[in-house]
Amino acid sequence: MSRRHAFTLIELLVVVAIIALLIAILLPSLARAREQAKQTVCASNERQMGIAFYYYIDGNRDTFPFYRAAEASWAGTTGNELYYHWFERVRWYIINDKSIPKEFACWRCPSSKAAKYDADFLTYGYNYTHLGDWPPGVIAHLAEVREPARTIVVADSDETTTGFGLWGSVISPADYWVIYPVGDRHLLKANVLYADWHVDLQRASLLNSQRRQFPRDATYWWDVDEKVRLVYGN
Repeated sequence: MSRRHAFTLIELLVVVAIIALLIAILLPSLARAREQAKQTVCASNERQMGIAFYYYIDGNRDTFPFYRAAEASWAGTTGNELYYHWFERVRWYIINDKSIPKEFACWRCPSSKAAKYDADFLTYGYNYTHLGDWPPGVIAHLAEVREPARTIVVADSDETTTGFGLWGSVISPADYWVIYPVGDRHLLKANVLYADWHVDLQRASLLNSQRRQFPRDATYWWDVDEKVRLVYGN
């Protein structure tokens, strides 16, 4: 007659402990893989923006867009006001539709939970301080860009930052008078679209700490031609 063998309490506890240890080891790797997948989608979004910028600049006498056109009032960033913002103007160049969407998912970073298609909460910020401020500020020409492969056009933004509103749709360097930082939601890194229209992953802390030095500073990626812009005081 055969005897039935059961697990002892100690054996069960050992098995549970091993399973818990394996889960603890695997979960960070799974989370990292999930975030890397989201970062890839985000980079694809910015490449689409690069195409849109290319066609916008080609159709507008080699100029970058103002981040916000003069026709719009200061208050309000929803509804018809979106018509005047940079992201809506360049969107027209890849989608032949000037009606304003409530949501434009392909320009929403999948790593952000708070984002929506709105200037306050957009997850992609435009380097407006050196490319296209509102009139009578400055507007840059693509031909003026000294090093396109090292000049920031758009990057992941921190849509939770407070300034004059939240303004997730813009970014600005540390030496600007009001700072709208680059977001660090991709494992402390950010996708960046450069003026040669390639996208690269950079440490957000590096971009947020760059300050222009004179004479010519090869590590400052915010300015197009390194001219002193008195309107900004930097």
